[in-house]
Amino acid sequence: KVTVRLNNTTIELWVDFDTAKVNGEPVILDETPFIYNDRLVLPLRFVSENLDMEVEWNDEEKKIVLYNSTYVKNRQENQENQENQENQENQENQEN
Repeated sequence: KVTVRLNNTTIELWVDFDTAKVNGEPVILDETPFIYNDRLVLPLRFVSENLDMEVEWNDEEKKIVLYNSTYVKNRQENQENQENQENQENQENQEN
C-alpha cells in the first residue's frame, strides 16, 4: 500500500488493485499501480488530479507538466482579465 498526502487530501493505492481511496472514499482506477524493476509505478494523472493539480501532456517534447492549483487559478484569472480587457477595448473602438 502507498499513501499520498497533500494538504487535506489523502490518497491510498494498492499494487495490482483497481480501486483506490481518496479521503476514505473508494474510486475505480483506469490504471492500477504496479511494480517494475523493484519500483512502484503509480497512475500519475489520477494522483495529480486528485491532489488538485492540472496535468498537461506535451506531445512534441514527450513531456508531462504538472501545475499546482494556485498556478492554475492564477492562470485562469489572468486569462479572464486579458479577455475582459480585450472586450473593453473592442467596445471602446466600436463606440469611436
